[in-house]
Amino acid sequence: MDFPVTCVHPSGRFIAGVHRPSYRVINNRMSSEILPLGKTTDNETVFNHANFPDEDLHIASADPVYEIPNAFPMWGVTYILGRIAEKNGAQHAGFSFKPAGSRHFSGSCAVDDIDLLKLPRVLLLAIAQTCTDPVLLSKLCPMAAGLVFSENGKPCGLRFREGNDGSLVPEILDHDLYDTLGNNPFLPDDLKALLLLNPGIQGTSPVVGEYSREDTHIWEYLRANSYIPWGHFAANMAQDSIRYSVKELDLGDITG
Repeated sequence: MDFPVTCVHPSGRFIAGVHRPSYRVINNRMSSEILPLGKTTDNETVFNHANFPDEDLHIASADPVYEIPNAFPMWGVTYILGRIAEKNGAQHAGFSFKPAGSRHFSGSCAVDDIDLLKLPRVLLLAIAQTCTDPVLLSKLCPMAAGLVFSENGKPCGLRFREGNDGSLVPEILDHDLYDTLGNNPFLPDDLKALLLLNPGIQGTSPVVGEYSREDTHIWEYLRANSYIPWGHFAANMAQDSIRYSVKELDLGDITG
């Protein structure tokens, strides 16, 4: 049956397609890097074993993907994960604007003795985005995510909690602050790795490809439950080859 080129049926019905992907992937990864990512609320260590499978992968039943033609055929189609569509459909507030909160200081403070907890959130985000002081950026991290500290007081991982589906997820206290800090090149490299670069911090996507030489290291992740039916691959610089600007890239990083 020919798939309609528009989501509008002459009868007035809305038309969309659904993909239920099932596929196999060859595992070409050369090595594994099992790391402790943090601890649960019960103080059990969380590792990233799920990101480094030993065998080829069989994705028996990936998340459904909706294929939605535009009402105007010349504008193509949109693909969206079924679970994302259902979540957004049930939470209409995601399509509204939140009123801005107060941006005024309630008291005075010295510049060299700022209590970050008392700063307006908009100012915290501005500091996280524009600050070039690694020490100050480090002080913002406990406000962005639940951190685990070693005996010497140094951050050594993230706190994990049980998500809505029962899986373990990092305890992110402020998603906007977390994302903004993670994109600031002046955040110390050890905190970049701890917060978002170590395999497993951002999910259980398996690493199925790898490129490694003396001065570069690339992980290739499989995004199994992708908005692209039958998955897609994402090649990311590894946590031991951090690149935050085009100037830091070399030919090996790009060509692999």
